[in-house]
Amino acid sequence: MKFTNNKLKEIVWEKLSLKVKTITRNTRGWEMDVWIIETDKQKIVFKQPMDNRKIRNAHAIAYKLLAKKGIIVPQILYIDDQILIETFLDGTYMEQIDFSKAPRYEVFFKIGEVFKKIHSIKTTNFGMVTDETLVGKFSTQIEYLQSGLSDELLVLEKTPYYSRKDVEQVLQYFESHKSVVKNSSSVLLHADFCGSNLVYTPDGEIGLIDFADLSVGNPMFDVTKVYTEHIGDGSFQAFSDGYGAIQLEQVKLFALRHLIFLIPALWKRDDEHDRVKRLCQVFESIWK
Repeated sequence: MKFTNNKLKEIVWEKLSLKVKTITRNTRGWEMDVWIIETDKQKIVFKQPMDNRKIRNAHAIAYKLLAKKGIIVPQILYIDDQILIETFLDGTYMEQIDFSKAPRYEVFFKIGEVFKKIHSIKTTNFGMVTDETLVGKFSTQIEYLQSGLSDELLVLEKTPYYSRKDVEQVLQYFESHKSVVKNSSSVLLHADFCGSNLVYTPDGEIGLIDFADLSVGNPMFDVTKVYTEHIGDGSFQAFSDGYGAIQLEQVKLFALRHLIFLIPALWKRDDEHDRVKRLCQVFESIWK
């Protein structure tokens, strides 16, 4: 279903008895269409997921579990087979924070504390989850990591950055180091740590949004994105101080696996070339 502004206004009034004042299309979501809507009483977020059941269920599960842990997340106002409407978290996306004016160490220390709370929720198996049983599709972390690996290595080789010889070396590193996650525990994972999914609230706290990739598995999987995006700027150390013990060899293996997919995906986007070059440096520091 395509939602026009008039249709959005009609739904918001019908389901929530709220009068719409302004509608802004949000282009951040890769797996859903998102609108930020200002009403006569509050600001809300209207989502139309591409994979309705998976994403709607993931959000509902996450909000329920994490609110109990004292983590700041949106509240669901309405949900059905097509849409999800939730409260808007007021604050600044982490990617937009000016760290010359905001305390970088304090922000990332608190992010570490938040993720420690998420990872206190014990689960079963490994992979993405779609219901409250919190059971992943794969029986081992290694099996989950190997899923799709061969195809993604072929795509990596097609980029201008890596040759067949490089790809073989990457695979060799993976095969020789995958045992570090052999006996992984399984916990709840946000699985999409990035600057647009963390909100720095006016009270100086950390809020989390977008649970479309909600998964279960080794806790270092979540830590990986802090490592790949922030190693070298002091943020990873601050996160580690807030989080506690970090298993760096596991983080590096997850980072390698994550970047095998991410580098080709970003290479196709004209506005991400500088970021790709930096991520290639992180990638190569692991396997070269």
